[in-house]
Amino acid sequence: MRKIEFFKKYKFVSFGFIFSLLGLISKVVILVPLLSMILSIFLELFFSLFFDSQNFKKIGVSVIISLGILFLASTYLMIQKIKQQQIVSTKYVVWYFTFQFFIIPPFCFYLQISTNWNAASDGQFIFGIIEVFPLSTALFIGLGIFFEILKIIQLKKNKIQL
Repeated sequence: MRKIEFFKKYKFVSFGFIFSLLGLISKVVILVPLLSMILSIFLELFFSLFFDSQNFKKIGVSVIISLGILFLASTYLMIQKIKQQQIVSTKYVVWYFTFQFFIIPPFCFYLQISTNWNAASDGQFIFGIIEVFPLSTALFIGLGIFFEILKIIQLKKNKIQL
């Protein structure tokens, strides 16, 4: 099977692999993991309006819950898209994985920080994302495999040739 045929046939795994590979490589390039934190930083600023800005636990838990909801909602939408169309456009797959880039690594980072909220009081704690980032981006491969399996099930259910 040629590479392009594989890419077209297994879009989800291909993009999951690409995003995971970028995550692993980014350990060397510090800027990429920090960019993934943009959404969570805005969420932190938003929740600090409601809670004391020194209450890292309440703010952090709120960010974890928000990122979890965003992950579940966007994944639910992708599942519905697959069930409706069976064949999902490359543009939509790229959109999904790019959106997850701003959700999954920060979510894993905040879960790690939740074991010691006192570390969040140090301004340098944000650089902890560099340690968590390569491992958290490996989840993209898992998501890709999950969606490929779902797509295959839908295609077989509707008796559409792969």
